[in-house]
Amino acid sequence: MARVLIFSGLPQYSTALGCIRSLGEAGHDVSLLLPERHGLLTSRSNPATVSKYLRHLCTYDPKNGLEWLEKIKEVAAQDKNLLYVFPVTDSFAVMLDEAASDLEGIEYPGKNGLPGSLVDCMDKHFQAQVAEECGLDVPQCVAVNPASFSIDELSDILFPCFCKAAGRFHGGNKRVMLKCDTFDQLVAHLDANKNMGCNMIIEQYVDIKLELAIPGVAYRGNVSVPCVLEETHMASGREAGTCMAGAIVSAEKYPVAVEGVKRFMRYLNYSGPFAFDFFVSGDHVYFGEVNLRSGGHMYAITQTGANLPAAYVAANEGDMLAIERCASARFGSYRNDKALWEEFNEERMSKSAYKSLCKYADFPLIESTDDAAPWQTFLQRKKDDARRFKLLKIKRFISKKLRRR
Repeated sequence: MARVLIFSGLPQYSTALGCIRSLGEAGHDVSLLLPERHGLLTSRSNPATVSKYLRHLCTYDPKNGLEWLEKIKEVAAQDKNLLYVFPVTDSFAVMLDEAASDLEGIEYPGKNGLPGSLVDCMDKHFQAQVAEECGLDVPQCVAVNPASFSIDELSDILFPCFCKAAGRFHGGNKRVMLKCDTFDQLVAHLDANKNMGCNMIIEQYVDIKLELAIPGVAYRGNVSVPCVLEETHMASGREAGTCMAGAIVSAEKYPVAVEGVKRFMRYLNYSGPFAFDFFVSGDHVYFGEVNLRSGGHMYAITQTGANLPAAYVAANEGDMLAIERCASARFGSYRNDKALWEEFNEERMSKSAYKSLCKYADFPLIESTDDAAPWQTFLQRKKDDARRFKLLKIKRFISKKLRRR
């Protein structure tokens, strides 16, 4: 049994819960580290805190500098055995990576002792270059500095194109995302974001027929890709860009992409769970990006028989066949309970469609008969959300009426 700490934020309770369950089911001692804001760490609001697999709950003040780091060190010091920390977002992964020199006796996905090395691997232009070297299809990709670009740099851009930040934490990544149909529109967008703090990635725009997630786990050159997720229902509201429901299929359905993923991970020499984003356009399966952490859909994969975070821990503890054994034994449909509910609650989905997607999913991310308390908490949260949304609609209606007078 290993000691494990899940490093999460408050909104990411679904991903945190998946980590807790996956590692708890493998018999590990699981703790959860969360920021504390205005008493929001109640079981009523956070389903991850009531899982039967959670042994310890730790909190820190996000406004108090490096208190999160001190909390992790405190947990590590409680036992001589190694502590494994799993970040559930890119920002938490970066925080760990930048503090690598202070994390003696602590393991986390991607750790190699060099502060900032994981951040370098998250650069989207770097990822696109590696993907191309590994034989993956990559749309045209150019990195431009909005603060000092020249017109000549844009001369070979294919239109329409799609813009996004090269780094994940500069200038508000979603804010700078834009499809540009003309050269003038692209120049105006670059000028408007000249203070974003990092390069802008300009990609060839392609019509997406289907989005894919290719998850896996790696350890010192050994890589397992147990399955592929076909993301058939994408959210459009608050959870825009998040998959609400889809199908888990055999990795053999996409052999070229899967082999490219394995070459990519060996090139990085990365150890830990990961998830690649691909998209299908026509006859092409294009590389999108890679997330060097546990993905939000991880617990659905665990339910297929492939426990990615547990395989990483087992390999790090000396079981060198753990990665090879990490394979999916069954396939089917999955659903993201949180994203589905928020889409329905924001009235972006019909009641019949919502019920249908909930009813026929084989692998839900929150609902579980074995660990029922988080689902009950989630149901209460749904009631609270629905009540708040109803009150908000009433306030907007009244405000609109008053403005017309």
